[in-house]
Amino acid sequence: MATGAPAAEAFLTAYREASGGGDALTAAARWHRALVLLTRAERAFARSWRSPRPGALLADAARTLDHAEATR
Repeated sequence: MATGAPAAEAFLTAYREASGGGDALTAAARWHRALVLLTRAERAFARSWRSPRPGALLADAARTLDHAEATR
């Protein structure tokens, strides 16, 4: 599912380099992204529990968290 990850990664990389935020900024951004995806999944499930969208959003959140843990 396309959720803008390449654009988000490019923005985060440029912001981190410009601000000197380092790995802490990257980890915080990944955790925030996962939280937003979980919130979207909850809303999508409330609208239609039969829709594949909540599952796709949860899978995207899991990948985001897996990536966040791998970079620690």
